[in-house]
Amino acid sequence: MRGNEAASDFAAILGALSAGICSAQLLRHQIGTASTAQKVGVGLVSVAAMAAGGVITGYASIPTVSMIASGSLISAMASIAMRNTNLPETDVEPATKSGSYRYPDENLALGIKITGFIAASTPFLIAFMVNPSFWLNHDPTVGTRNISIAIESLSIELSKAIVSNLGFSVNRDALIFEEKFKVAMMGLLTYVIASVLCNGVAGGLLHAELTSDQFKSLILPALVGTLANCVKGAANAAAARYVHQQKGGSETDANSVIRPGQGLTWPISAQLAPKIMLRYLMISCRDSLFFGLKKAGLQPALANALSMMVYAGFAQFRDVTFDLMQGEGWSTASSTPSASEIV
Repeated sequence: MRGNEAASDFAAILGALSAGICSAQLLRHQIGTASTAQKVGVGLVSVAAMAAGGVITGYASIPTVSMIASGSLISAMASIAMRNTNLPETDVEPATKSGSYRYPDENLALGIKITGFIAASTPFLIAFMVNPSFWLNHDPTVGTRNISIAIESLSIELSKAIVSNLGFSVNRDALIFEEKFKVAMMGLLTYVIASVLCNGVAGGLLHAELTSDQFKSLILPALVGTLANCVKGAANAAAARYVHQQKGGSETDANSVIRPGQGLTWPISAQLAPKIMLRYLMISCRDSLFFGLKKAGLQPALANALSMMVYAGFAQFRDVTFDLMQGEGWSTASSTPSASEIV
């Protein structure tokens, strides 16, 4: 029992560090750190994210997952709505210290996104505060399993980094953020269907994974999951080529977004660690959702399918989320494709 408690504490620490680092990178670029108020805001939200990540990875708290998922979804919808309000080029303010351009109503857009996040997440926060013990999963394998998931995330990202350029792949550097978002939207349904079918056809391998705390139990589900990722990659490549061609470019120009094979690559880079952390958090959220649905009375097979469906919906935008963490965003009227605006 003490071993399980120690594993849960360690998993909570991993989750807290991962959430804190990912949120700090995201907020530092998307909110800014030019003023004291911005720095304080980034710090406070990052600390809150650390607490949320620890509760999710250590105790599989479904209200925390629901709070983050619903809040992020509403914020994204608000961002898209604000992006569709086009402003003339003369309304763009001078460049900030960071070199990116800001719309005059930037504070309004940011306020709408923050308000949307708070409004969507508050009910789940209240439910958790009223009866926290009910919403925490007390399965003794939660901690050790999430440590195994950390190893799984590390293995997947290392493998992707090594072989990602072995064959044809999407050259994301040839796309601006709007195009990357469109590509993710176009490939969303395909990836969701492939994810649910792959795990269903495999005879509930995901459910077997979620009832075990052994790393070896993750190997076969991870291999099966690569089938869905292969489908995802093919769909995204086709979508990227189509989106780029719709800009009015030639056939040759459209082919520029498809990068030919370049062989094996060295996996270690500054981007590897945050990618591992982001994947680890998303998989842990999927697990928490599965346990929450199962605890609510759903059959394991149905809980498995629903949790995988929701996970795939968010995982499809994992690369877009990582782009935001690197400082990308909606392009402004006066920015180049590499100088992007706040989302």
